[in-house]
Amino acid sequence: MRGRTWPVIGVVFGLAMLLLALSSPRGASATQVLTNAGFEDWSEAAPTDWAVQGGSATKVTVGARSGAAASLQSTGQVSLSQFGEAVAGGTYSASAYFSGVGSGEVTVLFFDSSLASFPIPIGISLALGPGFTRVAAAGVAPGGAAYFRFSVRISGGPVIVDDAALEVSAPPPTATPLPTATPTNPPPTPTDTLQPTATDTVPATSTVVGPPPTATRTPVPPTPTRSSVAQNTATSIAPTSTST
Repeated sequence: MRGRTWPVIGVVFGLAMLLLALSSPRGASATQVLTNAGFEDWSEAAPTDWAVQGGSATKVTVGARSGAAASLQSTGQVSLSQFGEAVAGGTYSASAYFSGVGSGEVTVLFFDSSLASFPIPIGISLALGPGFTRVAAAGVAPGGAAYFRFSVRISGGPVIVDDAALEVSAPPPTATPLPTATPTNPPPTPTDTLQPTATDTVPATSTVVGPPPTATRTPVPPTPTRSSVAQNTATSIAPTSTST
């Protein structure tokens, strides 16, 4: 089931990632991050620095595109993969050359620092024909990506795989926004001083004063009547001399 769904998923997402990469500006130089990308060096039944999964790999020189190559054989799927540190936001271009019968696929799966994988890899799967077919896909590593796993995978076989590549371009520098000029507050608009409105003074209404109260006559006390003072008349009484 996995063998039938992977090509469809790879074609859909691979084409989208490829279009994105082709439309991106090409400013920074790309760096090859794979080791032993041409499968020249081998250690027992696997190319050095590569892990084999799902089948067998054999070193071949006859039919190789250059130098030595890996001949993959499986009744289902077999892959060669390599693990490394990722650059979050970097543009990754993955490719490899396949020759044989079946299909060839390249994928790049990203992981965060806790090794949890991001859901959508960069990848594409193509049907193979006579001679070597270059299978390539490109895309941008998600934010938070810490590691990658690059894989070449075949269905069927035998298929010769040669000259793999995974190139990464560092993300473009973030443009530093220019400081925004702080507008200077305009001088305060002069406020028209309202002149006090002349208030019409209403003349005081004259109060009609009634006639002055009639003076009440205070009864005059009766004039004291002079009493006749009896004049005591001094009577001179002369002593009478009596002759004896």
